[in-house]
Amino acid sequence: MTTDALHQRAVGRGFTLVEVIAVMAIVGAIAGVVTPLVVGSSENFSLATSQRAAASRVDYAMLRVTRSIRNAHGALGGGADITTAGDSRIAFGCGLRIELLGSTLWLTEPSSAAAPLCQSVDVFRIEYLGEDGVTDTQGAPSETRRLRLVIESGRFAIQTTVFLAQSEMSP
Repeated sequence: MTTDALHQRAVGRGFTLVEVIAVMAIVGAIAGVVTPLVVGSSENFSLATSQRAAASRVDYAMLRVTRSIRNAHGALGGGADITTAGDSRIAFGCGLRIELLGSTLWLTEPSSAAAPLCQSVDVFRIEYLGEDGVTDTQGAPSETRRLRLVIESGRFAIQTTVFLAQSEMSP
């Protein structure tokens, strides 16, 4: 067989216009089914990532607030030296101050400037509780033995209770 004969035979085996259109329709249908799945998975991944980031921010803020209160309280030798007792702010005699201003949770350590601890906070709530864990002592902060802290950001919320040590009475 000569090269011209092979070339003509190869040209004769091409696709018809109907076959090309049928393949394009099939590929389009498959793409129409697969695209929403890929886009939905991408959006779910993005949402999960932002929720994990919010959870991490709130968890870090709660750990830092709890540690700061315990450290300040221990430095005071026990007893509740609370100088400001509000629903979303607290201050101790040693200079520790924690408060929600707008949507930013601020922490002021003793002998330090105020620093933003967590942004995009929807709720920062402090409950001042007595020895029994039920009695509200916000009006009498010196009677406070426990603090219940709640931080909410977006769809994530975390709460903890900080037990304040009582001062040791010497005989």
